[in-house]
Amino acid sequence: MTELNCNHGTVDEKKNNLGLFAKHMFGDKESHILRCKNHYPTGFPALDESLGGGFTAGLHCLGAISSLGKSTFVQQIAENMSASGIPVLLFSLEMRMLHIAAKAVSRQTYINSQNDEKLEYTEKTVEELLNKECLAEYTENDWKAVSAAAEMVAEKNANLQVLEQRYKNGKPWTADNIADYIVEWVGKTGQHPFIIIDYLQLLQMPDGASGWTDKQIVDYNLQRLFSLAESSDVPVLLISSFNRAAYNSKASLASFKDSGSIEYSCDVVIAMDLCGVGEKDFDEAAEKAEVPRGILVRVLKQRYGKAGDELPFLYDARYNFFEDPMAFPEEEDENVLYFP
Repeated sequence: MTELNCNHGTVDEKKNNLGLFAKHMFGDKESHILRCKNHYPTGFPALDESLGGGFTAGLHCLGAISSLGKSTFVQQIAENMSASGIPVLLFSLEMRMLHIAAKAVSRQTYINSQNDEKLEYTEKTVEELLNKECLAEYTENDWKAVSAAAEMVAEKNANLQVLEQRYKNGKPWTADNIADYIVEWVGKTGQHPFIIIDYLQLLQMPDGASGWTDKQIVDYNLQRLFSLAESSDVPVLLISSFNRAAYNSKASLASFKDSGSIEYSCDVVIAMDLCGVGEKDFDEAAEKAEVPRGILVRVLKQRYGKAGDELPFLYDARYNFFEDPMAFPEEEDENVLYFP
């Protein structure tokens, strides 16, 4: 028979006692600091402030309508993290390494052209970087600009690894494959990387799941990745598509495909909207054609923080560049552009 303890319940229940746990967790400053989660800053001051310093270990999701720039936004976050020394693993289930690299170089040519008079007007689009006819017309200064940008991209992305569509033996990535890969990677390196999966709906069904519905597959993948984030103490950021019905309305948790699963499984849920969406006479095509394009990043859910923030960004789709207005010096000449 288990001995009864009037103060703390049974002897076997001591390990589950909230009071003892709280004392153990918060009673000693140094021990508590060691147990606190690390923050992974995104490099966008407004977003980092809203997130309390950046992402932490756990499962997170970012969604938007098609072609709004969600993959580019997350790739810029990945580059910012890598440049600060954080290891990043990007599982790109749709976009090839060549196009991710071209986007990074394009973005850097744009930044350089704004900050260096000698490189003014040398910014390049992805099309200009990958088109043979365009390349043939490059001047010597163009090549210097692209080469300088490529050098900077190499430096910034030294800690970023891109894993393309296929796993071992040419098989598509599944949540189980990714979890196994991360566990092995953490074990070998001793590091806890920031993990990006682009995107959730392209993850393949687990082995033995023939006949499952799309929702069952998404539910399983979310739970598997949630378990990975908890057990390996890593942040996992999923990119997700929206329901078609949500395309002309303000983003909410219901906008996400399989929204119930995402709402309950994820610690943080973020949505991206075109400015003005949901208003009378809103024209999606016209807003997408704006240069730069106005984007609102909405923090819809934070399990351990404040939700509801709406953060304005400017997105120049030509050069794959998101600009955070909070990154600009407050008291500088308003006629001068500054880029991180």
